[in-house]
Amino acid sequence: MARYYSSRFQSERINSSDALQVPIYENDQDLLDGEDGEMMYIEGQMQYYYNGSWQNIKVKRRDGSSAASAALNATDLKSTLGANAVNGSYWYQFNDGSQQQLWTDFTSYAPYNFVMVQRTSNTTNSQYQTGSLNPTDLALAPNDTAPTQVAKLSDLNQRDITTSGTVRWVIAGAGQMWYKMVGDPDWYSDFGVAACCSCNNPNFYDGYATPSSTPIWESGIIHNGGCGGGQNSAGGWLVLSGIHLNDNNYLGGYNGASTGVGSTISPYLCGGGTGWGLNGYVLMSW
Repeated sequence: MARYYSSRFQSERINSSDALQVPIYENDQDLLDGEDGEMMYIEGQMQYYYNGSWQNIKVKRRDGSSAASAALNATDLKSTLGANAVNGSYWYQFNDGSQQQLWTDFTSYAPYNFVMVQRTSNTTNSQYQTGSLNPTDLALAPNDTAPTQVAKLSDLNQRDITTSGTVRWVIAGAGQMWYKMVGDPDWYSDFGVAACCSCNNPNFYDGYATPSSTPIWESGIIHNGGCGGGQNSAGGWLVLSGIHLNDNNYLGGYNGASTGVGSTISPYLCGGGTGWGLNGYVLMSW
């Protein structure tokens, strides 16, 4: 049988000048000497030659069951899990190589897939901090038991998730709202102004909607996109994830109870109520 050399590979990246061409060898591989880095398809198994012998190439299954099998996003994870994709806590890997366990919702508003990025507590406003806070809490199931402390992903990791069209699902009390993110400017957490959710704030969003599997987006500028949310075109405040600076006048999240919020109750109740001082959650589609 003729001998062919395949493209070389290094680490997890395959280097090829044109296209990867892997030769097939159907006889005893012990008869075939290779060179380190050479790949062959040998008797039904992709193998590479290293240190004098052929080794099987193992395909990493990113099923989110451990840090070693961390998923790269919730949409790919759902495809990997198939019928076993149930709401729960899964491991993810971010662009910087860090790994984090996050509560994941595949089912509330399918086909959207969401991960928990913040838990809002009515005892504090420390969600303005740009680094991660109590990140292990983000693996906890959201329910009617109020968060006792703020937990959040770092801004860096939230920016990894965010692209144009990413949905930011904000819950405060029984109120909930979806915001469609623009992707530019990048999300950052310390953008607030003391005692004012409508002052000098960046516009992170270009639409809002009542959560639904088929949302009807109110498009255009979201007026005064401050305090982790915004106003509708009539000036009514929607659902906010909390003021984003160190201002002890406004703790927790806010449910504006305006007509723009709609009547759909959050599947993750956290005490109910309107106004400020509410517990809540923030999830993002990924």
